[in-house]
Amino acid sequence: CVGCVWGCLDINDLTENKLLGRMIIELYDSIVPKTTGNFKILCQQRSNELDYSGTQIFRVVPGLFCLAGDVEYSIGLGGVSAINGERYFDDENYVLSHNAPGTMNSIVFY
Repeated sequence: CVGCVWGCLDINDLTENKLLGRMIIELYDSIVPKTTGNFKILCQQRSNELDYSGTQIFRVVPGLFCLAGDVEYSIGLGGVSAINGERYFDDENYVLSHNAPGTMNSIVFY
């Protein structure tokens, strides 16, 4: 894939302290640079900063989707970006679609 960056996230069960699996994620820097930049920053464990460590998968709809990654409240109400402390930033993508299983997006519920 031209202009893509690959990353991965480990999924852990914190109650049993065990690794459940790893997600391999393809990021489209050339299409959504601000979104992928925000995602990459949140994947890094940084002391006293927002990151994905300890966040929960807070909603699962079997066969359809799961919601996770609320670094602010862990229940889907947060909307803080890791980029310059911005609350939200404008949509960047009207090209890519959710046309296959495993497609991921970044969304903020207003």
